[in-house]
Amino acid sequence: MTADRQPRRVGIVGGGMLGLTLALRLAQRGDDVTVFEGAERLGGLASAWSLDVDGEDPVVWDRHYHVTLLSDLAVRGVLGDLGLERDMRWVQTKTGFSADGRLSSVSDSIDYLRLPSLSPVAKARLATTILYGSRVHDWEKLEQIPVSDWLTRWSGRATYERFWLPLLRAKLGESYRDASAAFIWATIQRLYAARRSGMKKELFGYVPGGYARILERFGVVLAELGVDVRLGASVASVTRGPDADAVTVTAGNGGTDEFDDVVLTTTTSTVSRLVPQLTAAEHDRLDAVRYQGIVCASVVLRRPLSPYYLTYLLDPAPFTAVVEMSAFVDPSQLGGHSLVYLPKYVAPNDARFDASDDEIRASFLPALMELHPQLTEDDVLAFRVSRVRQVFALPTIGFSRTVPPRETSLPGVHVVTSAQIVNGTLNVNDTVQLAEQAAVWLGGPAPTRRGPEPRLGAPATVATARPGSAVVATGKPTASLSLDLDNLWSYQKTHGDPGWESYPSYLDLVIPRVLEFLRRRDQRITFFVVGQDAELAKNKDALALIGEAGHEIGNHSFRHEPWLHRYTEAELDEELAKTEDALENISGQRTTAFRGPGYSLSESTLRVLSRRGYLVDASTLPTYIGPLARAFYFRQADLTEEQRTEREALFGTWRDGRRPVKPYRWAIDGTSLLELPVTTFPGLKVPMHVSYLLFLAGRSPAAARAYWRTALAACKLTGTEPSLLLHPLDFLGGDDLEELAFFPGMELSAEVKMGHVGTFLDAFEARFRVGTMGEHAAALNARTDLELVQPRFDR
Repeated sequence: MTADRQPRRVGIVGGGMLGLTLALRLAQRGDDVTVFEGAERLGGLASAWSLDVDGEDPVVWDRHYHVTLLSDLAVRGVLGDLGLERDMRWVQTKTGFSADGRLSSVSDSIDYLRLPSLSPVAKARLATTILYGSRVHDWEKLEQIPVSDWLTRWSGRATYERFWLPLLRAKLGESYRDASAAFIWATIQRLYAARRSGMKKELFGYVPGGYARILERFGVVLAELGVDVRLGASVASVTRGPDADAVTVTAGNGGTDEFDDVVLTTTTSTVSRLVPQLTAAEHDRLDAVRYQGIVCASVVLRRPLSPYYLTYLLDPAPFTAVVEMSAFVDPSQLGGHSLVYLPKYVAPNDARFDASDDEIRASFLPALMELHPQLTEDDVLAFRVSRVRQVFALPTIGFSRTVPPRETSLPGVHVVTSAQIVNGTLNVNDTVQLAEQAAVWLGGPAPTRRGPEPRLGAPATVATARPGSAVVATGKPTASLSLDLDNLWSYQKTHGDPGWESYPSYLDLVIPRVLEFLRRRDQRITFFVVGQDAELAKNKDALALIGEAGHEIGNHSFRHEPWLHRYTEAELDEELAKTEDALENISGQRTTAFRGPGYSLSESTLRVLSRRGYLVDASTLPTYIGPLARAFYFRQADLTEEQRTEREALFGTWRDGRRPVKPYRWAIDGTSLLELPVTTFPGLKVPMHVSYLLFLAGRSPAAARAYWRTALAACKLTGTEPSLLLHPLDFLGGDDLEELAFFPGMELSAEVKMGHVGTFLDAFEARFRVGTMGEHAAALNARTDLELVQPRFDR
């Protein structure tokens, strides 16, 4: 769908995090949304409940255990939109390991080396398996290999039977025999991602009040957006008459509603039951998905059991693991008590679903006391069991090829279900990410966002499917496209020309031209906008068109001074804050991406960006020819010695050529910030942004095209996911602006330039899946193999 789509009436069946996130995104686009939830409360698997404690207030917390990893950008983006992410508390956690009746720590590398239950050879092979799994990206090949075969090959038979097999059985039961290696790959990826920051320590977060607070706030925000949320509203059927223009939702009480689109976010078997008009083949495919269920006990204790948030169990036990929430959540959130979860993953027909809480208690508590002999019956203040027969789809061999598609044979009826998470784990982030992708698919360009708010690390944005993501990808590597919206006055200022102080502008000319060019290509990009322009009334109408067309807006500083690296942290804070406010006033967007003018960057800038919650910095240009470009610029400019000194780092230094071309992370104050460089030719590190290509095209269009194709091939060969840069002058010719005739490429007319740009982008989009900086960053932030770089600047 395109940016000029008309609002639609959308019904969403299911009020879990999947349905709620989808409702939020579609409502933000202006759709008329209704959510049907059969339970009396929102949240589904993420819902909260009360645990009664005699003589005290009940403990209210999540029905099942949930944490947010620093890398869970999809969840953090939603929390930012709900106004909750700034309240998150981040905690370094510890992990335990129980084997042969002994409880050990496996919280760091030293603990791992001390593990008593594995031989030195077994430990080495286990470490190799985990390290290798963390660096694999082709999960589709792993999906064709049984998990037992892959783990035995890498870890050895003894390590597999002693370590991996008990864990597989605990999570998958005997169905582990049918599971693919993609399951353990996804588990390794997520756990490894949790250790990205600093010294690879686990850093988990939670919102005070838990999911009870999150879901309450979700309901408030949806109501503010006009979403009709119906609780206790079971659905009997979803149908469409042969001549009808709408899809009919029939409620359990017999009432009906009509919609343009209905999205079912339930389990596949429920979809099959609710939509009788699907074809026989569709019913068979939906009903064929195998699920694993869970019986999970919440236990309130007088005192803590251990310092470990999660304890893996290799010895036989009636539960899968011990999850001690109060080793992670402040006990004041839990009435001063300790809250422990004892989960057991079982098949949907397991007898434990029919057992009473007392029967489960009689089985679970003695085993917990054997593991922790200090525990007594008097320590147990509450015990309550949650039972869900269908929690996650079993990751069987070749599962992605059998996943039900989003589109059905019934017009207007869509399926967005957790079974479409083909290589993820059971976690809220994968579910929210699936909803974000479905919102883009259903609703077109991303909406105006509320967040992000000041936070630790990086917020999320709407992400499209990516290789290695928790949904089926298109197969193309991810790339991004951005435009530095430098105005006429900013060029004059940098060049030292008089008259820039009146802020002459060409935005009313170039913005509509660029937007029409992008609209014809159905392409969304990121516009890096200068705050001074956004603050001037004469530019606001033109700049507002960018957000209205569905494009992302980034921060390009307020005053556009290429000597930004000279600023103090206080000056940087003011510079960024003024720009953020100006951009939000014209677009409603809170910026999450930054690019320094003239590729100006410093450690102070990175520190301030991280503190202010930016998703990505895009200020580096890894090339050796920056000083040559600066010398050419100075030769054309009329600058004083003082002005030349200010601009001494314009276009970068020789040392910038040593920086990575591929995306990486800056290590900043115990966390990290994604750096998405302006891509240069891998290996050669000569420029390949569009202005440079147009400079070449002015001499030989054929040579420019050949150079571009070769550069793209080098990116593919080296695994570089490029970030391509545009400038306003790529869409303006000497016939438009005589004042900037000195710029390379301005001898070409705007029409000729735009023809070249279209040709370059055709080749780009043929090889890569091109999106905004936010979309590119969201895909990269889910990876664990990005280099961590210490910021060092010689400026």
